[in-house]
Amino acid sequence: TLDAAWALTGGWAAALAMLLRHGEATPAAERGIDSLAAEAWRMLPESARAHLLATCVLQTITPQSAVSLSGSPEAPETFKALAADCYLVSQTESPALAWRVHPLWRTYLLSLAGDRLGSAGFSDLQRRAAGLARGEGRLDEAAGLYIEAGDAAGLRELISVAARDCLREGRHLQLLRWLAALPAEERADPWLSYWEGVARMPVDPKQ
Repeated sequence: TLDAAWALTGGWAAALAMLLRHGEATPAAERGIDSLAAEAWRMLPESARAHLLATCVLQTITPQSAVSLSGSPEAPETFKALAADCYLVSQTESPALAWRVHPLWRTYLLSLAGDRLGSAGFSDLQRRAAGLARGEGRLDEAAGLYIEAGDAAGLRELISVAARDCLREGRHLQLLRWLAALPAEERADPWLSYWEGVARMPVDPKQ
């Protein structure tokens, strides 16, 4: 349906037209959308490409994280310009200035970054981004990045610091999800076992 196609493409007009032309998300339609993403990439100057690749692991990109990950003080201006041109980047100023890359284009950028950086380099980028997201208060995004990077130590430290607040704010399932992502030997830590037990009480009291 049109609603389903709109949801899948996030309102990207060219991708929506491609999907509707094929009638569904067929391999041919997906290849067409990949081609659109690649063309959008090729039309950008090299500096903008570098800023996008350096930050694509983040769902929410702040001016501070853009500069930190790219090493360029000009990176925020890149995102401001892309958002102003509605170039697959949206801008929000609530609660603070930040940008989001269109999900379909971000998927393309993530694949490109993985190919260019290699496994070790991509994981290092994820760890750096996780630290920034954590510092900016986006703990679930940070946890997801630690998990994707295979950084059990980073995830464990985040849990140790955030567990009490998660429980106080009723985010028991979120805490349990983080804990479940840790290797069994990490979860055997007495404090982590305690937090897991407390988190389970409201949602699974028989455990």
